[in-house]
Amino acid sequence: MRSFYLPGFGKPSTYKLGALPKPTVSQPDHILIKVYAASLNPIDMRYAEGTMKLMMPTQEFPSKLGYDTSGVIEDLGEAAKTDGWKVGDEVFVRLPHEHRGSLSEYALTTTYYIARKPANISHVEAASLPLVSMTAYQAMGRFEGGREALQGKTVLVTAGMGGAGSIGVQLMKAFGAKEVITTISGSKIPRAKELFGNVVDRYIDYKTEDPAKAIEPRSLDFILDTAGGTIYPLFHLLKEQHRFVSIAAIPSGSDMKNMMPDTPWYVSFALNMNSRWKITGPASKENIIYEYHRLSPNGADLSAVAKLVEAGQVKAVVGDVFDFDEAGCIKAAELVQGNGSPKGGKVVIKIAE
Repeated sequence: MRSFYLPGFGKPSTYKLGALPKPTVSQPDHILIKVYAASLNPIDMRYAEGTMKLMMPTQEFPSKLGYDTSGVIEDLGEAAKTDGWKVGDEVFVRLPHEHRGSLSEYALTTTYYIARKPANISHVEAASLPLVSMTAYQAMGRFEGGREALQGKTVLVTAGMGGAGSIGVQLMKAFGAKEVITTISGSKIPRAKELFGNVVDRYIDYKTEDPAKAIEPRSLDFILDTAGGTIYPLFHLLKEQHRFVSIAAIPSGSDMKNMMPDTPWYVSFALNMNSRWKITGPASKENIIYEYHRLSPNGADLSAVAKLVEAGQVKAVVGDVFDFDEAGCIKAAELVQGNGSPKGGKVVIKIAE
């Protein structure tokens, strides 16, 4: 099968499109997907360029790229059949690391991770959703009382036209938030208003206005950070003992060890020092609760998002779509490695018609 792969850790210009073995069903819960579309995320590129190689087991090459995909079931094991899946079902999924390779003609996964593709959207749209939608959905579940308790609350989602942010603002409104505020580049505000309608109540152009000063102190019930960077200036905007959940900040050493047990002690130590100085210390001073969230992919959460998509409460936000050739895949990878799509939303590769 054709697959976009890494000959070794490096820049996108070194990646190749070529023939690799087609995965096969070998376990009862396996599902083989004929891929129609796939998307890339910044975390995919950090893996590909070798940023995290110190924290990971030794990697063998060639190594396939990509985790988010949408397609049609080609083959499946007996347990998958018993669970109600069948050849021809349209599905989407965030592949586990051991089955990575969404930028391929075929991808393998298990029943634990897979969900039925929303019937009202295309494969390109569906492929844009798994990581960003589940990450935002799960992070919102950390709000005191759960997602349903967001009813009537005032919330901030940073980077509202990024991958996770563009889904996060919609999920906030879907769960009843009274006022949804987001930070966004002014050039993207017109498209955001066209996409979101009345979902976002207030846009703050972070290039001309400082959100830390533009929002009234102690006025927010919840902050979902999808931008990362320097976040502590926002802490005083939260009501005391309310949550700031980041999916994009630099994790503490403890969080990194939980995610990647092979993280060297000196890396963990440095990350803990950074967290205490720039995040947990300032959070404690402002009397707010800070939490870092990492995606835990699973089919149940993805199915919950799919229902919201089919109900029209969440729309996929796709910025750029590329063809499945080497030039297109490299361009897509370069875009994600940089600042993402200039249009906002996700970068998707169309694998098959």
